[in-house]
Amino acid sequence: MSLRLVIVDDDPAIRKLLSNILTKCGDFQIVEFGEGKPALEHLEKVGADIVLLDLLLPDTSGFEVMEGMNRLLADEALTIVITGHGDMEKAIRSMRLGAFDFITKPIHAEVVEQALKRAFRTARLKRAMELQRNLKHSAMERIIGESEAIKEVKRRIVTSARDRFASVLITGESGTGKELAARAVHELSPRGEGPFVPVNCAAIPEALLESELFGHAKGAFTGADRAKSGLFALADGGSMFLDEIGEMPMSLQAKLLRYLDDGMVLPLGSTRWIRTDVRVIAATNKELEKAVEEGTFRTDLYYRLSVIEIRMPPLRERKEDVVLLMEHHLSDQAARRGLAKPRLSDEAMELLVAYKWPGNVRELVNLCVKLVVEHPGEVVKPEHLAFSGTDRERLDVDVNLPYDMAKRRVMERFTVNYFSALLARHGGNVSAAAREAGIERSYLHRIIKKYGLKEAASR
Repeated sequence: MSLRLVIVDDDPAIRKLLSNILTKCGDFQIVEFGEGKPALEHLEKVGADIVLLDLLLPDTSGFEVMEGMNRLLADEALTIVITGHGDMEKAIRSMRLGAFDFITKPIHAEVVEQALKRAFRTARLKRAMELQRNLKHSAMERIIGESEAIKEVKRRIVTSARDRFASVLITGESGTGKELAARAVHELSPRGEGPFVPVNCAAIPEALLESELFGHAKGAFTGADRAKSGLFALADGGSMFLDEIGEMPMSLQAKLLRYLDDGMVLPLGSTRWIRTDVRVIAATNKELEKAVEEGTFRTDLYYRLSVIEIRMPPLRERKEDVVLLMEHHLSDQAARRGLAKPRLSDEAMELLVAYKWPGNVRELVNLCVKLVVEHPGEVVKPEHLAFSGTDRERLDVDVNLPYDMAKRRVMERFTVNYFSALLARHGGNVSAAAREAGIERSYLHRIIKKYGLKEAASR
C-alpha cells in the first residue's frame, strides 16, 4: 500500500513544486490544500502518513493545525514543517509540538528529497509496526487445531517465548505454518513490542543478501552511493526470522555465527562494528543434520541455532484438525470478501479428511479461497473440490477394500477425530460440543458411546 501524503501551503507554485518532487520520489497518494482548516478536516476523516505543512496559512496558523493533529491523530502522521529562511524560533516551536523535520524557504529540491527519504523510512517502519500490533492478538490463535501434535507445537512455542535470547529453529515441510509459529514466539516473548523482521534467505540473491542483513558503507560496491543500515539494525530490540536458513551461503553462515556469539554487526565495506540486540528465529524445510554431513551447513551454526527446536507437523499427521481448519478458513475468507460462507457436505468432509494434503495448511487455505469465491453460500460437494487424478491417488483410502467398507472406515476415522477435537475444545462439555456441531445432545452421546470417547467427554 502506497504512503498517504498531504501538502498544506497557500502558495500554488510551492504546492506544485512539492508535488513534482514527491512524484519523482515514488508512487504516493498526494492531496493538496491551500488552507489549514480543510486540511485538518481531511486528516480527521482520512488520516495521513506524512504532512508537509506551511506555518503561514490564510485561515489559521500551522501551529494550530499541528495542535489539532496531535489531538485527533495522536502520532499517526509525520509532519515536515515549512518555515521562512532563518526563522529558527518557529522551527524550534514546531519541533516541540512534535514535528518530524523542517525545511526552509526558498525550497531546494535536494533538501526536500533528503527530508522526505528520512520520513518515508520512518513512516514505513511505523506502518510495519502497526501491522504487527494488529496481528499480535491473533498469531497464536491462528494456529488452529486440537490434535496432540498441534498442542505440542503450542507448548513448545510458550516454552520458547519465556526466554529473550535463545535461538529457535523451526522445522517442517512447506506450508505447515513455520512463520506463523515464529510470530507467535516473538509476540509472546519479552520482545513482543519490538519489530519482527522476516527474511527469506532463498529469495534474495547471494550477492545482495549480506548487504540486506548487515548493511553496507558508502562506496562499499558499485552503486552504493550512500550508507545503508541492514535488517539486523532494523530488528534491534526485536526478532529476526530467517526463513529457509538451509539456503544461506557458507560465507554468510560464518558472519551469522559471529553475530550469534557477540551480537555485533560489521556492515559491508565498513571498519566499524555495530552492536544490536536481536533474537534469531530460523526455519527450514530441509534436514539440516544431513546438510551438515554433506558439508553445506556449518556444524557450529546448526548447534547455535537449534538451542530450542519446534517441529511443525504436516497436515497428514493431524487429520483430526482438517475439518476445524476448513471451517475456520472458510469463515475467515468469506468474511474478508463479504460473501456467504460455503457449507461442507458429509461427502466433501470424507474426501477432505482422506486427502493427504501434500501442500499442507497453505494448500488448504488456497482451497478455501477457491470455494468461497466460486461457491459462496452453497453446499460444497465432492465435485467442487476438483482434486486431480494425481491428487486422488493421495487420498488416505484402502483401495483393497470394497467401496462401502472403505467409505465406512474413512467416515469412522473422521467422526472419531472430529468429535474428539470438538469435545477437547469445549473441555468435555457435551452440550456445548453438540451445539457447535449442530446436532442433538442425545445423538452426540450415542457417538461417544459407540466410539469409546468417554475420556474426552466429562458432562
